[in-house]
Amino acid sequence: MVFAKAIDLKRLAALSQWDRIILTMIITCLMPLALHAIAFIDSPELGMRWLPMYYAPLMASILFRPHVVVIVGLCAPLFNHVLFGMPPERVMPGMMFELVVSGVIFTLLSQRIRVRAWHVIPAFILVRGVSLLIFSGTPQGFVDQLMRSLMTAWPGVLVLAVVAEVAGRCAGRSQ
Repeated sequence: MVFAKAIDLKRLAALSQWDRIILTMIITCLMPLALHAIAFIDSPELGMRWLPMYYAPLMASILFRPHVVVIVGLCAPLFNHVLFGMPPERVMPGMMFELVVSGVIFTLLSQRIRVRAWHVIPAFILVRGVSLLIFSGTPQGFVDQLMRSLMTAWPGVLVLAVVAEVAGRCAGRSQ
């Protein structure tokens, strides 16, 4: 009991935000399942097109403390792969990088201003470009790779823009 008094467990729980980490992790892992369950066509590009694992971490980066999105960004692709076989192993490092880096960008941005929908597009292009440079294995054809990736992912980027706008308004920061 002396140890419990020395460390305020309620304060520690509030700082760690484990409830938010768990909630964000569950939503992040369930979104791809929901997308595949309601999709009219089953395509291997469905996740690459709609980016369902990116929605909850984006909201978390705007609404919660930075460590929530970092933990979720690193762990959710691994958990999802182990539990459901997706994303493929070859995609996981890039996805983890994108989730963490974009989460940090939006966390820093949301601490200063209200995140808006139009912030998502340049941030996504920047993070996806750096990710491709790091994880594609070759810089040859980088522009073609990036353009193909963006042409595939544009519906998901639009959804992310809406998510950012809603989360930014919920956070209530000034312009």
